[in-house]
Amino acid sequence: MLHFFSDYKYKSIDGELVGVVGDSWLLKTDSVSVTWHTSKGVKEESHDKIVSALSKDVEGLKSSPITTTSSYFYGKLIARAARLALITEEVNYLDAIPIVKKYLKESIEPWLDGTFNGNGFLYDKKWGGIITKQGSTDTGADFGFGIYNDHHYHLGYFLYGIAL
Repeated sequence: MLHFFSDYKYKSIDGELVGVVGDSWLLKTDSVSVTWHTSKGVKEESHDKIVSALSKDVEGLKSSPITTTSSYFYGKLIARAARLALITEEVNYLDAIPIVKKYLKESIEPWLDGTFNGNGFLYDKKWGGIITKQGSTDTGADFGFGIYNDHHYHLGYFLYGIAL
């Protein structure tokens, strides 16, 4: 038996939610399709403005190397560049993709092969996971990455860039 408490309401991205008490219930939501690109596409009349902005952003990748050694902030910049590649593809500005690809490769590989100065990913033999060089000696470094905090953020940004 279920009891609904309509006095307890919460507006969510799925609509208005109300309080429910019961022995058990089954929650079903509609599936959301997941794609690399926008679900509705980009209006053709917007392409020129987007390409203009993209060309500046992509050129900026060549002149603005990443200077942070923080795995979190570095990863965010990788994800940003990866997103540029998807946008360029969606508006058919394909000339930019090799530039972004080169940037991603040159930015990500040093973290994986141990050649990044100041930080990088390491395998933690004690616990069997991935940590950063800085996190291996300082529990507060990289927002606690060395003690397995926020891995989904840090690694998520890198994996997003690698996947693209």
